[in-house]
Amino acid sequence: MKRVIEADAFAVFSSGDGVHDPTSMTLEVGTSATGVFKLAASFTGTATSARQTFKFGDQMTIKSRYWRLRVTDRTGSRACLPCTCCQASKKER
Repeated sequence: MKRVIEADAFAVFSSGDGVHDPTSMTLEVGTSATGVFKLAASFTGTATSARQTFKFGDQMTIKSRYWRLRVTDRTGSRACLPCTCCQASKKER
């Protein structure tokens, strides 16, 4: 990702099976792919296969080049928590 992305919400899809669904997540932003990440927002999800959209609130937007989603709790086993699930990127056109 070569540019800063501005966002006002975050969406997540999960399996909806009640075993692998994130129930607590944090979205973090950083100044580099390996650098220090800071908490941008926290979300509470549910066990559903439908898209869950989480707004940052009060028309707030967040700008960053590097984004990281961390699942801090999920339905089912907690053996592998916390885990980093993805680092967002957007295809260049």
